[in-house]
Amino acid sequence: MNPQENLPSDETSRVALVIGGASGIGAAVTARLADEGLRVVAADLNPGQEAGVLRVDVQDDVNAGQLFEFRDYFHQGIGIDVLG
Repeated sequence: MNPQENLPSDETSRVALVIGGASGIGAAVTARLADEGLRVVAADLNPGQEAGVLRVDVQDDVNAGQLFEFRDYFHQGIGIDVLG
């Protein structure tokens, strides 16, 4: 099975949002999607020293809302949301 067969093909949907993307499985998913050529927005409660990872507490309604506003403003048409 070729994983790229399941990825969106148009440019606007080749953006992924990975919540929990700074460590563990989320970091591996972030790296894999980036390796496959997607633009990745990674968000995590504890981003550590990872460059480009947004600090987000998705249990806080306002904070989570801001994440999705960011996603919609900067990346209209995210094709993949990964919630970890």
